[in-house]
Amino acid sequence: MNYNVEIFEDLHDCSLIDINIESDLTTVEIVLSAPIDEYSERMISFICKGVLRFEYETLGNGEKDSTGIPIEIYDVYNDKDSNELERWRKRIELICGKSSNLELYCVVFASSFIRGWGNKSDLEGINIICQKIDIKDAPKKYNGHGYKRHMIDDGDE
Repeated sequence: MNYNVEIFEDLHDCSLIDINIESDLTTVEIVLSAPIDEYSERMISFICKGVLRFEYETLGNGEKDSTGIPIEIYDVYNDKDSNELERWRKRIELICGKSSNLELYCVVFASSFIRGWGNKSDLEGINIICQKIDIKDAPKKYNGHGYKRHMIDDGDE
């Protein structure tokens, strides 16, 4: 199943299952385990194509976490107001002569543990600037790899 970009609005409390980067660095795939309800998960693949920038920092020390718990992604969104989008539009126009109205995405996989610090403290999670994004069910090889996070009751019920 393919999803519209609007799915960003519905993704909260996910788990990072896998990241795949093509050797030419033009495509990055992020696989998330996303809650459907309190008992089940769906595996979703974000395929970012025409990647211009892939950035993250960690609050850790660079060593592998021994718990085996996947990194939490508390929100996924398209940062339409990112300063980086305009910077890249200008760069593409300079290189290719393409219009600065080129559609670009700044996809943010927000996390409490993968975020900037110091002079990069505004970096939230994993940031990918790309020209196209496909969102669909993850490949079957990820079936059974979902991770169920404890959901916080928001008190609405």
